[in-house]
Amino acid sequence: MSIIKEIIHSESSEWIRKQAFASLEGRAKHCAMNAWRYLLYADLIADTAPTVSLFCATHATEEAVAAFISSAKSNGYAAEAKNLNIHDHFVKTLLSVFARAVSKHVEEIELAFALHPDHDRLYARIDGGNGLEIHPLSLSLISYNPDTADTSWGRALEVFASEFADERAMLAAIKEQSNLRNNAIYASSAGIPAISDEELRRGLKENACITIGLVWAALDMAQHGNQRVAFIVQALGAALRIAERAAAKK
Repeated sequence: MSIIKEIIHSESSEWIRKQAFASLEGRAKHCAMNAWRYLLYADLIADTAPTVSLFCATHATEEAVAAFISSAKSNGYAAEAKNLNIHDHFVKTLLSVFARAVSKHVEEIELAFALHPDHDRLYARIDGGNGLEIHPLSLSLISYNPDTADTSWGRALEVFASEFADERAMLAAIKEQSNLRNNAIYASSAGIPAISDEELRRGLKENACITIGLVWAALDMAQHGNQRVAFIVQALGAALRIAERAAAKK
């Protein structure tokens, strides 16, 4: 089985797909559906057109970002998300890179999840400080701040920026990532696009995981529309500040 099929046909991913397509509305729903479709396209042509396959996978991630932002705007986070332009490739790349950083954070806190056989929803296993605890999976389980009710974005920005040597390196890395989709399909003075089997597999796996994670996050906001989760405010606030700094340097 291909790496994308292995990921999207897992029990948890199938649950996310069905719930998202049924629960999301408007642009959030359509972007989530299109993201899933482009993952399927990426898988379909991986052997015959590997660089185009990677392009499709990166496009799936961008559509998932758009689903996330659209869901945020519709479910209580309009003030934080209104200035994040879903048509701006840099902004979408920024949020996809941020999602990768969140994924790393989730791994560090050893949060694991699976579909509960009796409750038809995802449950998470997490170290609550007094041993392992089981909770329904939700964005409320994650926080950059020790006080999980603290919505300030400073620490989120600090943690994200710590992955880079300095602000210039951070913005350059995001810019380079935003050009990846173009580099996958356009020739340059250096030659025509090419990618190794290992690079393709790694790119497809990463984009598939981030895409599904973002669709789940969009779904989680829709299912808890009467709540304001601190983590979402933290992440959107930090992302907006990075986008503003990038815009100021243009």
